[in-house]
Amino acid sequence: MVNVNSTLIIITVWYNEEINLPKLFDSLKYIKSKIKIRHIYVDQSSTDKSVEIAKRNWCEIFIHPNKWYADPDKKWAVEELCKDDDWILIMDCDEELSENLSNEIINTIEDKQYDVLNIYVKSIILGGFWGRAYQPRLFIKKHMNITDEIHNYLKIKTKNIWYLKNDIINDDLKYRGREVDVFVEKLNRYAEKEIVFLEHMSKLKIVLNLFWKPLQWFFGFGIIHKQFFRWIKWIIICSLVSQYQFWIYSKLYEKKFINK
Repeated sequence: MVNVNSTLIIITVWYNEEINLPKLFDSLKYIKSKIKIRHIYVDQSSTDKSVEIAKRNWCEIFIHPNKWYADPDKKWAVEELCKDDDWILIMDCDEELSENLSNEIINTIEDKQYDVLNIYVKSIILGGFWGRAYQPRLFIKKHMNITDEIHNYLKIKTKNIWYLKNDIINDDLKYRGREVDVFVEKLNRYAEKEIVFLEHMSKLKIVLNLFWKPLQWFFGFGIIHKQFFRWIKWIIICSLVSQYQFWIYSKLYEKKFINK
């Protein structure tokens, strides 16, 4: 086992993930054989076998009410269960850690040169990735602020950052039925949660974003993630993510100015 002073804490949160948890735990076997791991699993009152699977894989298990998004419970776990000098890896239940990434994580932690490690997260839909972006998933607790904000809950407090080369893979949609249906349901659910953090916006800004954000995401998403080379899949994926932005500001407008 590699000599790393700090235990690596893996925090996983979500609801009804019996489909994905075995893949996650399988992908963690290699890194668990190399360094000391403490795995914290916060279950949002699952009704399937998620807790049973987590118990079989020696997780510390905490049961919380289902919020339909994981960020508040990730914040809770980091703040309440971890020490300032702990290395923490945030992983979702539908993600996998490759052996190459595991080795890269171990080597970088051993070097002790960096406080925050950004990792590429690659999300798969329709046989190819729909998004690939760096996220600060591995960090020493005292160098990170955690908020409840959906999709933007990690706030870096240091400039001592490094970027890892290998990906975390998120490929859960194909295991849940028709991928577009599942993706639309997920985006609609997130839109409901995201408007909570935008209620301070003025009417003018909401209306402008209602028209501008879908266009920005349709073309910007295609360029950044090179979706244009996928032709029909580009049309489908970019239309879905731009529609997500339209839903957010439509729901926000309705909540603030129609259904007061």
